[in-house]
Amino acid sequence: MELDKANLLVIIISFIFGSALFVITIIAGFIMGHYLFGIVGIIISILCILIGFIKLGKFNKKIQK
Repeated sequence: MELDKANLLVIIISFIFGSALFVITIIAGFIMGHYLFGIVGIIISILCILIGFIKLGKFNKKIQK
């Protein structure tokens, strides 16, 4: 039960962090002209969102069993 709560918390935090970083990257990276920061930020935000999707898939499989 505690592991399920921890996994759910990781899923929520990874989605929130990934989407917030994506927005910050768009503002600071591309609008302000810091393109290297923009590219690195987008890669990190996509990885965070991908981690959220992977954890969500494992979480759904575990609940269905």
